Amino acid sequence: MANRTALGTELEPDFARLTVAQAIALLNTAQIAWGRYTEVRDLGQHPALHRVDVTLADGQQISMSRPAGRDATFQPGPVPATGADPAAIRSEFVGSVRLCLG
Repeated sequence: MANRTALGTELEPDFARLTVAQAIALLNTAQIAWGRYTEVRDLGQHPALHRVDVTLADGQQISMSRPAGRDATFQPGPVPATGADPAAIRSEFVGSVRLCLG
């Protein structure tokens, strides 16, 4: 954007007086697209980075990223041990490839 510095100089004093919630409400009300700068500590709250708990084959519980396209109701099953069911995995993979290839 050619005039980014000038625009920032113009808008910054107004936004500096607002809380984040007030700024978001103002932009949403005006139907202005916006993006929020965040700090690393905010990433855990980002909707695209929601996590789910899974149980590994050894019973250990870990947290991992929720798969794309899954909403908050998604509940993963247990993670199988390495090599636990290679025939089923191969079958699923082959079926997916056939779907893609038509």
